[in-house]
Amino acid sequence: MMFTKKMRLETGEAGFTFVEMMIVISLIAIISAISYPSFISMRGNYRLKAAAREVFNVLQTNKMRAVKESMVIAVIFSDVTNTYKVCLSRNGDWTATPADCGDPISLDSAVSFDRGASLTRPNNTTSTTDVEYSSGVAGFFQDGTGFEGDQTRINGVRYVYISSLNSPDVFAVGTNRVGLVQLYVWTGGASWR
Repeated sequence: MMFTKKMRLETGEAGFTFVEMMIVISLIAIISAISYPSFISMRGNYRLKAAAREVFNVLQTNKMRAVKESMVIAVIFSDVTNTYKVCLSRNGDWTATPADCGDPISLDSAVSFDRGASLTRPNNTTSTTDVEYSSGVAGFFQDGTGFEGDQTRINGVRYVYISSLNSPDVFAVGTNRVGLVQLYVWTGGASWR
């Protein structure tokens, strides 16, 4: 090895030997193989958080819009198609004007409306459904208060659960009777935060 370096210096040749290149490539391959599972997990967590924040923002924005524009607004969730859509009505009954509904918005393909492994709700009661709102409908009256289904005032809090196969976390996005929009995460422990 010393002879080769000395010869290269004397002849003016510079560069790396084949063995040196193979060692560097091997190290890069080993580091990549070790970090790949972490990268995939991080990517799954990012998509899940983004979907939960998106649903939270849709509810929050439409609550403010209901008050500002004096209309009834409903967000309709489908845990079958993993979509939601926004419907609005100026006459106070969003069910009478289905043409006022926007196109369905799909969740990221890596996430779904699903409780995952979580067995309790954020308030420590049990839940057996992925979308707790009656008929999958979460809505807001002109004064910003919340309703579900056929415009029945929410009794307590209702949630929609969002999870991913690529993450152990589950998010719960919900509203209550006064229109408060809430976001919780369950990371597999004993409680929601």
